[in-house]
Amino acid sequence: MSKYKPDDIITPVEASKESEIAYLTISRAIKAGKIPSKKEKNIISLVFKDFEKWWREYQDEQNLIAEKINKSRELLEKLSGNSKKLNKSPYGYAYSAPSCGTGISKYETPSESEFLDNQITYICKSFELKPESTASVEILSLIKAFRSSRVTIKTTDLVSNRETFCEICNVTVLGEPQLVSFNGVTDASLRGSSLLFSDLDVSNWGIFGCSPGQGLIIDITNPHKSRIKIEILISGWETKSSYLCSRIWTTNKNRIAFSKITVVKNSISVMKIFAGRSGAIKPNFWKIQSDKSLKITNISVLKKQQIHFINENSEISSDFFSNLSKISIDSFGSCDSQGLEISFKNEYDYDVEVYVSILGEIIDEDLVGTR
Repeated sequence: MSKYKPDDIITPVEASKESEIAYLTISRAIKAGKIPSKKEKNIISLVFKDFEKWWREYQDEQNLIAEKINKSRELLEKLSGNSKKLNKSPYGYAYSAPSCGTGISKYETPSESEFLDNQITYICKSFELKPESTASVEILSLIKAFRSSRVTIKTTDLVSNRETFCEICNVTVLGEPQLVSFNGVTDASLRGSSLLFSDLDVSNWGIFGCSPGQGLIIDITNPHKSRIKIEILISGWETKSSYLCSRIWTTNKNRIAFSKITVVKNSISVMKIFAGRSGAIKPNFWKIQSDKSLKITNISVLKKQQIHFINENSEISSDFFSNLSKISIDSFGSCDSQGLEISFKNEYDYDVEVYVSILGEIIDEDLVGTR
């Protein structure tokens, strides 16, 4: 049951949290006039009953897509003359061997033991992006569902022909955020760098499908003033359609949290990183990226310093953390008083942008401030 009443005024972000539909999808519906809205002082508001009406229509559309997929697969099965039985799932049909007297489970849960190294295959995607623009890229499998193993993103500046980076705003599978910083499309402070994705283990991301709307969607921004080319390579396994949107946490429990800040020239700027809707995170790895080396004067959780003796008179260079490396600091939470704080000192005569990427495990909120 919804916590909102029909006439309540909500924001698109609140609508995304309530429905677990990606913010980008809701934003597109607003722009298309499918959801009535008002905009005052750059703040968009919705009447909940208007959003709820669109929400039902959206769910009906998704159900129709799934039904069409099922019918197409049934037709292909008949044409191929395959004698195997079809095991129906909410998202499609998966083949299963004939049963010998025992019933076949309607719903299936994937197991790590099903995904072998010698069965890994690859999906690639490449495209160009105009200066200072954003794209929502959907990656689909060929025929079956697909479980990702590792992702590499390569970005090239088409003017200088040199390697650069793009911003990763959000990653979703069937509307489910794969990042802790799930609403990064609209919040510039929650964007990450594509340089994190260099053969990165993403085996706990959701299993995606082969039809539009079922894919792995990556929202990408080009922050540069020149055109860039983006190449994405995903390794992984083709698998059953009945596993669509499932996630396996056996070998990789790390979630990704992004944060971005503009450190103002000749000053100290404080970045606050939160656990988002996940509640609390135990950091295991991190990476700090900036065009210029900055001084770090504070790294703290609950006002507790994480590196002994670090302060404005005893700084440490951000270069120490320029590569993805293991880190042991206290767990942090999702509210302002429980966040991870990092203070950057910029001694240059121009602003410097900093990206922080954290890989960590979701933990109980009672464990904030512990290791």
